[in-house]
Amino acid sequence: MAARDLLAVTGRQCVRWAALPTLLAAAAGLGWLRAFPIRLGNEQAPAAASPALLLPIAVAMTVVVVAALRLWPGFSLRRPGKDLAERLHRGRLGGCGRATLGVLAAQFALTLPLTLLLPWLCGAPTAVRARVELATSTRPLLFADTPTLSFGLPSMELHELQLRPLAMLPRGTFQPTRVGVRVDDRALGTDATFAETRQLQVMPLPGDGARLELAWVEGTLPLVFAPGAVVVLGPPRHGMLGNGAIAALLLLLPTFVAMALATLCGRVAGLPTVLAVAAIALFVQLFGELGPSSPTMLALLRGHWLLAGDVFPAALASLGVGSVAMIAAMLLRPRPRR
Repeated sequence: MAARDLLAVTGRQCVRWAALPTLLAAAAGLGWLRAFPIRLGNEQAPAAASPALLLPIAVAMTVVVVAALRLWPGFSLRRPGKDLAERLHRGRLGGCGRATLGVLAAQFALTLPLTLLLPWLCGAPTAVRARVELATSTRPLLFADTPTLSFGLPSMELHELQLRPLAMLPRGTFQPTRVGVRVDDRALGTDATFAETRQLQVMPLPGDGARLELAWVEGTLPLVFAPGAVVVLGPPRHGMLGNGAIAALLLLLPTFVAMALATLCGRVAGLPTVLAVAAIALFVQLFGELGPSSPTMLALLRGHWLLAGDVFPAALASLGVGSVAMIAAMLLRPRPRR
């Protein structure tokens, strides 16, 4: 089997195995969200749908990995046809690299429609806007003894302000804290009121400005405006199509790590152990928040541009782990018998 044929055969087999389970999982996730909608007040909360939308992607990842590991004998020891496979593919990975590319191509074909359509169906923003997190140079606590906090504003058109502070225990009888907001000494109409921690308040901005000021008005809840608690949004910059395509690419990384670890493990273990290692690697990355999957879905559903923010650090870490595992598998490959 030629290298090009191996990539194509692996990709077709993975799509054949995973298409129906992925479709059923997507329908189940959407059905759950329709039956039990998640709202923030009277508004939809698309980002809260992230776990339900991650389900079909997790199913697609799992099925394509299992299909490839079962198809190509080079992924584990003592498989019928392993010696022949290694003679046909004399590269350092013995065909496992081509098979992995087939897996990634199949997953991209399966998940791209999901990352393009599911956010739209869940009410996510249809345009990606510029997003800047503000930080104060002083202690980020707002209360009666520190009644004002100042933030520098970016030099761009300002459309919206999002406040989501942490609330500490009340000092005295509970009373929600009211916060006044000013941009360059201009008040933004009504004050923002916070009665619980991480409560979101959204306010329109006048379009330009150099400095944002938050002022304590009344209340007994001390508020902490840690990094990420004060965000300004600008005008739309990108469409959801590009963001969805980038999301589908980033979601390939957990699968790449699982296949790389499976390839490495297959140098010394049989198929059951290899399958277990791949499944654990996917589980930890998907649900242990050690990979880019969760931040990618959250950013996609919130309408944040994926080439900025905190998604890429997790993506680079996954890419590094997978690359090291692949290199180790190349070094440990025995010479094929003649």
